[in-house]
Amino acid sequence: MRAILAFSFHPAFTPPKSGGEERLFFILKGLSQYYKVTLVSFTHPNKNNTIENVTHTGQFKEVRIPKTDISLFLHYFVNKFSSIPECSAVITSIESRFNQNFKIFIREELQKTDIVIFESPFLYTIPGPLLKGKKIVYNAYNNEFDLMKPVFSNSLIGNFFLRYVYRIEKNLSRQSDLIFAVSKEDRNSLINTYHIGPKKIYFAPNGIPVALYDPIFFNRSGNKNPPVCLFIGSFHPPNIEAVNQILKISALLPEVVFIIVGNVSHFFTHQEGVTEWCRESEKTFFENFKDVHLIAGFHILEHWDKTPIIWSKQVSEISISEKIESLSMRVYSPQNQTIRVTGKSIDTIFSLFIGWNTLTIPVLSPCKMIFSLSCEKEYRDNGRILGIALAQMDYTKKGEKYIVDLNICQNRISRFIASKNVFLLGQITDEERNDILKISDIALNPMMSGSGTNIKVLGYLSAGVPTITTQMGARGLDLIDHKHALICDIADFPQKIRDLLSDEMLAESLTKNGHILMEEKFNWESIVKDMAEKIEGI
Repeated sequence: MRAILAFSFHPAFTPPKSGGEERLFFILKGLSQYYKVTLVSFTHPNKNNTIENVTHTGQFKEVRIPKTDISLFLHYFVNKFSSIPECSAVITSIESRFNQNFKIFIREELQKTDIVIFESPFLYTIPGPLLKGKKIVYNAYNNEFDLMKPVFSNSLIGNFFLRYVYRIEKNLSRQSDLIFAVSKEDRNSLINTYHIGPKKIYFAPNGIPVALYDPIFFNRSGNKNPPVCLFIGSFHPPNIEAVNQILKISALLPEVVFIIVGNVSHFFTHQEGVTEWCRESEKTFFENFKDVHLIAGFHILEHWDKTPIIWSKQVSEISISEKIESLSMRVYSPQNQTIRVTGKSIDTIFSLFIGWNTLTIPVLSPCKMIFSLSCEKEYRDNGRILGIALAQMDYTKKGEKYIVDLNICQNRISRFIASKNVFLLGQITDEERNDILKISDIALNPMMSGSGTNIKVLGYLSAGVPTITTQMGARGLDLIDHKHALICDIADFPQKIRDLLSDEMLAESLTKNGHILMEEKFNWESIVKDMAEKIEGI
């Protein structure tokens, strides 16, 4: 079996949390049916600067290179002297030129492969002699230079980054033996920007694992009272712009609830005076939104080597949904002490010893509740008052065991102060996303800029949520207006929302036809099979 060495500036997280992560993971996982695939990516720094090895399948492994102080310094410099909201891809690209772990690993690994895939151009920083004799494939998610121009061209640092990205993307585009573009628009853009021949560029659209959305498609209810419009987006400038458009739309539709899901929320929640916390109970569909939620008395997430840790204060509170049958926690206590757990039908004292302890909290009668954890002693460290360190939580629901993702269990629902019908959920679990998709009446995609195709639209249509999108947001997806989705200008969104909420036959038609289109044209399995044939031909 031939080997592929792939490069990405971010890891192949599982499950994927953004469109870019989905494309990276599902394409390489699919290609591992035909090739032995090794992905080299960059990840967060760690104390010992150790490389992380991840096995996704028997033929798909990932090597994650920790970033160094180079990235930390560059992020600090950019944040201090510019208003660029997100530039981790460019900074990781610069880091790769100096990172010793990266240099040593690729020098050894490139000797074992004859096919190299660059997932975006940012790690095309490898010295030319090391790539001599290799077949080079560029899997272009966007025309990165074009995508960055609107945001980066307004500052000295941004213009430097633009010139840098133009150079590496031009070199990669011209020296590649094969290029995959996600849309016909992107294909033409790459040809015109970098003056490359069209014969080596093939169409490989973004896809979706449609079968994973069938449980949503066949069990959707919508909400209707009040109606719910959904937008999903990562921390990405075009998504930030889209949320600003939703704020304008929401002012004309005060009777509609707008829900924003994904890390794009952080752009707004981190600005003082823009958003406010709200309780889940303020809207009935949020009441059982999270099974487990750290709601008070906890410090921010930190890492002990690679392990996520959340310190509690001396007194803290956790909420659990009515679905939970049992809850277990692995905690670190800095001293010998007791901890009292109290709540509805719960009043238990546990003895803790210095080091790691496991607490199994009895849930005698499953119901929605908030319980309090009160440590006997406080522990002071660098001015912080600490109780216990939480390293793992798992719970049972309907007889099945679930592990709580500590990276997002502190997320709280927010809403805009000036637009109280627009709620921000932040990053959520797949199960929570599925619950939101089930109760959403309409999905929105008010994109004004960007490149590539919007994977969020594939998710909307696979789940059967009637969708309203701009022409920009529909690029590369072969959508027909009023058959698969409603396609219109931003100014027409408010009326289209009203039309769709009042016309059940139209909503049902969009739901059915959109799902069929996803099954026929956008299943990852058929997309990757075609890509493998093209790779084999170079």
